[in-house]
Amino acid sequence: MFDESTYTEEQGLIVHVVSQLAKDFDHAYFLGKCRDDAFPGEFWKVLSEGGYMGCVASEEYGGSDFSTADLVAFMTALGRGGMASNVLVNQLACCDALMRLGSDDQKEEHIPAIVSGTRWTYANIEKTQGRGLFELSLAATPDGDNFLLNGSRSYVVGADGAAFLLVPARTADRDASDPGVGLSLFVVPTDAEGLCTTRKEVNVRVTTKREPVAATGDSFFEVVFDGVSVPAANRIGVEGQGGDAIESIASRIMLMMSGMCIGWGDRILEQTVEYANNRVIYEEPIGSYQAVQHPLVRARTEVEMAKLLTERAAQACDDGAEGEELMTYASVAKYSATEAAYAACDIGVQAHGGSGFDRDTGIITLWPLILMSRILPLNNDVILERFAEVGMGLPVSLLAGLGLQPLHNDPVAQRGDPDSLPRHRTAANPGTQTTIIVKESCTVGYHMSKSDH
Repeated sequence: MFDESTYTEEQGLIVHVVSQLAKDFDHAYFLGKCRDDAFPGEFWKVLSEGGYMGCVASEEYGGSDFSTADLVAFMTALGRGGMASNVLVNQLACCDALMRLGSDDQKEEHIPAIVSGTRWTYANIEKTQGRGLFELSLAATPDGDNFLLNGSRSYVVGADGAAFLLVPARTADRDASDPGVGLSLFVVPTDAEGLCTTRKEVNVRVTTKREPVAATGDSFFEVVFDGVSVPAANRIGVEGQGGDAIESIASRIMLMMSGMCIGWGDRILEQTVEYANNRVIYEEPIGSYQAVQHPLVRARTEVEMAKLLTERAAQACDDGAEGEELMTYASVAKYSATEAAYAACDIGVQAHGGSGFDRDTGIITLWPLILMSRILPLNNDVILERFAEVGMGLPVSLLAGLGLQPLHNDPVAQRGDPDSLPRHRTAANPGTQTTIIVKESCTVGYHMSKSDH
């Protein structure tokens, strides 16, 4: 009943080619790489030879000039075939950022190599980072014709095999009234002196030794920058004006993640429906039981709704949406797709019973990655908060009984002095002051501080 009838002829061809790849690179292939603690290099090579590493690059640089809708169709097909990964999402995000934001010299230097398979990844997450994209402390200090980078990044996917990192860093002190100002983007070679990479053990293993490589080829790393010297020529865009670029990159990552999670949801549901039709207990297949049927239908419905939202968001991106508008489209699509994948994975494991925990079944291996997709690059709860404010015009969430002090030049903050608003009351404890930061990227943050007043 539901199919890819909305795909263009070109997108249908993309889906067909990816489905053929799945015959050679199936779950057994990726699980074998996981057990051997190895990157799926053969798969990466085939994608490179087919031009898919540079699919978002223009034909001038050897790419395929995919639209956003094409890219989402590509990631959905890869997810359905069990071949999508966060390392690929980051690779394409870096290529896309260079194409849109890089100088001509930077494009000529790096894009052809990316198209040929040179690995890149985006290093944007910090341990101490709060709920916003701009809460970054890694510093880039001017040093003659260079910048010195000091700080660290966590959960950098594929950092061990990447030749370059795309790194947002703070080139000026953070301004609470406009936290996106003072950030800059840098291209950092991974062999730079002072750069240290350490693997993070974040994968899930229940019974025997835990492999650090997920069954998609993803592995995560801590990257420390200890006085890493980067030429000023490696800065992308204008110094201190990287906030818009960071939001733009996050939007496109979320759209790719949406496609990937939709594909994972399709894959799990198709496998689970087949199992439910064939698993017979008491002379009836378990698919005849409403306890199995209803969660499957709910999950299928969520996946199909996520497809529609993601298609709409991708089209908005292709139509020129940017800034807050694009962030809203992309974040809501990402929320819907990741929650749908979560629902599909849950009923997939439940319906399969014990075999659902068998990695050879191919469901539990996606579980940690689906959980992670609900958190990165923005937590789904943060997305709901932001949409309530920006998309629906609801007031900023308040802590019961606490006074508020708007910090940003923002329509919500401009509604008036907190004392003049019916729900904005002074805290019961006069020694506590609460402030709200609104629209710091996609977030609403609460900060408690002691004050004398």
